[in-house]
Amino acid sequence: MTPLAGLIDYTLLTVMAGAAFLGVISGVLGSFAVLRRQSLMGDVLSHSALPGIVLGFMIAGGRELGGMLAGAFVTAGLAALSVVLIARHTRLKQDAALGIALGVFFAAGVVLMSYAQSRGGAGQAGLSTFLFGQAAAILR
Repeated sequence: MTPLAGLIDYTLLTVMAGAAFLGVISGVLGSFAVLRRQSLMGDVLSHSALPGIVLGFMIAGGRELGGMLAGAFVTAGLAALSVVLIARHTRLKQDAALGIALGVFFAAGVVLMSYAQSRGGAGQAGLSTFLFGQAAAILR
C-alpha cells in the first residue's frame, strides 16, 4: 500500500472538493464586500438567518431543509432591508445600522433557539449540527 493511497478515498476527495469550493466562493464574495465597504454584511446576513432557521424548524416540526432555508431567506432579507432603512431614515451611518441589525436578529435567534431546545421532543438534537455544519458530511 502506497503512502498516498489514503488520499484516493472517495469521502476525503468529496470533503476536500467541497471545502475548496466553499473557500473560493467565500474569497470572491468577501473581496467584493470589502471593496464596497460592507464587510460586516456577511456577518449580518449569516447571524440574521438564525431566527429564520429556528422558526422554520419549529413550524416544520423537524429538520426539513425547505422550511428552514425559507425561514433563513426571509429573516436575512428582513435584516438587509432593516439595514437599508436605518441608514436612509436616521442619522446613523451604515456601520451602525449593520451592528444594530446583527445584534437584534442574532439575539432573537438565540432566544428562539433556547425556546426550541426547551420544548420536548428529540427533533432539535440535530439542529446544532445543521447550523454549524459538518465537513465530513458533505455529499456530492
